[in-house]
Amino acid sequence: MLYFLYYLYMYYFYWREEYSFLVCYFFLIACFLGFLWFIVLNCNFSFHFFEKTSQYECGFEPFGFNSIFDLQYFIIGLLYLIFDAELVLILPWLLGVSSLSFGGFCSMFLFLLFFVVGLIFEWKKNVLHWT
Repeated sequence: MLYFLYYLYMYYFYWREEYSFLVCYFFLIACFLGFLWFIVLNCNFSFHFFEKTSQYECGFEPFGFNSIFDLQYFIIGLLYLIFDAELVLILPWLLGVSSLSFGGFCSMFLFLLFFVVGLIFEWKKNVLHWT
């Protein structure tokens, strides 16, 4: 029983020593978020005027609901997000490529092959042309 109490005592000090900075960090973040929430709720200025409540918020008069809306901008934006996600997945692989085995190299080669095939498909379908 005495050994168990000693173990609990030492475990408590180990936890306090190792994780006290993390607990303080989370406490400070919670205080900061509470402060920001307080500011947002109490200093909310809402000015309603025509440009702010209009459809586009740019000061132009709306063209109407029957105007032709080009979706090419959004398609290019989605393609950018896809290739940006590819870059985010490639960067950690590039940092650890020296310690990877042949299987790690082949899996990234297959991953890049899928994206190159997708890019060729988009190019053949003329998705990348703005006209």
